[in-house]
Amino acid sequence: MTIYKHFIFAVILSQGLLLGCSQRNEYSAALPKEVNETSGLACLKNDTFITINDSGNPSTLWEINSYGRISRQFDTKQPNKDWEAITTNQTTLFIADTGNNSGRRNGGEIYQYQINDLPTTKATAVINYRFAEFPNTALLPYRHDFDIEAVAFNDNKLVMFSKSWTGGPSNVYQLVTTTEQLQLVKPIAQIPDLPGVITDATWSNKHKVYVLTGYANFQQSLISVLLSGNWSPFLAVVSADFKLISVKSIPDAGQLEAVCLDSQDFIWLSQEQYKKSPAKLWRFGTLDALLN
Repeated sequence: MTIYKHFIFAVILSQGLLLGCSQRNEYSAALPKEVNETSGLACLKNDTFITINDSGNPSTLWEINSYGRISRQFDTKQPNKDWEAITTNQTTLFIADTGNNSGRRNGGEIYQYQINDLPTTKATAVINYRFAEFPNTALLPYRHDFDIEAVAFNDNKLVMFSKSWTGGPSNVYQLVTTTEQLQLVKPIAQIPDLPGVITDATWSNKHKVYVLTGYANFQQSLISVLLSGNWSPFLAVVSADFKLISVKSIPDAGQLEAVCLDSQDFIWLSQEQYKKSPAKLWRFGTLDALLN
């Protein structure tokens, strides 16, 4: 990937957008090269965020502000096989080492950190899971449904959404957070009719819905995604019982990887650097506007 060396902050609010569509009440900031493979985003208090990079990068938590600038970094001792999501209940961070594009992993690990203990970088607990229906035969990369990149915290449980590369529905799994014993998981629900693969999720306790991010399944549109860089990113809203409520296309975004909700119910997004599209932090507008 091309490395963007200069930090660029762009405010893209305009009067016409604000008056015409409150969903577009947004601004974005380019992220620095240290987090240009952002794969997860957690909204903390006081307009601060934690983001992570995925596989091939150090096991580091990056604290950034709303302008995308790095304020602190925390180098952890846990391996980064493929960190793909981060979620929080405002006291605990859950780092999901759950990525499985290759299809070689039959499960994953989720590391817990106490926010008030940072910069202490020792995990206070590790959640381990395995797929009960993982096949005995070898899987082909990007040709299976056992890749998890979306994890949300809800009611003392972690809800995981599969990145279903076969084009079928996203499988939903659930983990309890109160045990370090190995958990064998089966789908508790499926979400059909999504316009692509799911890359992250967050839960709104106020609205009792999940907000999902995703982009086109490039197994089904290889030329348009990989060659043109058109990822066809989207936001999806899903009910507490995993029924699809709405889908919103974000045509001016790129490789959308992460989502979180702040205390004012603003939707924050991050996208990975790809070709001419830099890594970005977005404030997309409120969930109220997205639902109306």
